[in-house]
Amino acid sequence: MKRFLSVLSLAALAGVSQAHVGDIGLKVINGQIVTGKVEEIGGVDTVLPGERVFGGDFSEFIPGYSDEPGFFAVDGEFAAGTGIGFTLYKALRVWNGSDFSTVAGPTINIEFGPNSVTTPLTDGPIEGFTFAVPASGGFDEHWDFILSDVNATGIYLLEFEIWSTDTTVARSERTWIVLNYGQSEVDHDAAIEYAEENLVPAPGAVALLGVAGLMASRRRRA
Repeated sequence: MKRFLSVLSLAALAGVSQAHVGDIGLKVINGQIVTGKVEEIGGVDTVLPGERVFGGDFSEFIPGYSDEPGFFAVDGEFAAGTGIGFTLYKALRVWNGSDFSTVAGPTINIEFGPNSVTTPLTDGPIEGFTFAVPASGGFDEHWDFILSDVNATGIYLLEFEIWSTDTTVARSERTWIVLNYGQSEVDHDAAIEYAEENLVPAPGAVALLGVAGLMASRRRRA
């Protein structure tokens, strides 16, 4: 039995959260995939476009394992039967207290069902896998992030883009996940803030579309 099956079974027993709030939301705006935070507004999971840095934590119960953040799209957002994939662009980075210039010693294996890809040892694009969009046109999927060294605590940075097999839809802009493994939330927040302020370019017009109308009703996470 492959490792990802064992990890998933343990995750279920440990009660690993699969909540929508804070996941990576995907929308198609002007023909391009745009990422955004998932927030619950009026009891409905809603994608608020414009966010490109997302936080996550490795499990307290399963060393070196995380299934957050997930990937979420409302029904009808994508064409049924198309595929959603991703491309990794950088070697895994680790927070050194000031920035993410340090290449991490371990790697992260990203798994989804029988599919898997490992973060590259050096910078350069690595194609990931795809998952099929169901008939509803929306989804709530959680990949498994597995650190190669369960003793290597730290705050890790993944850099990637999301794309669709639908050739009429352009790929997303660069997106980042900041994963915390055994470090304080203060340090995790500092690493996320650094990524937001130093890695994300000034927002383009596409990413800003629709944000203004939603901001007034946005309920931020506590």
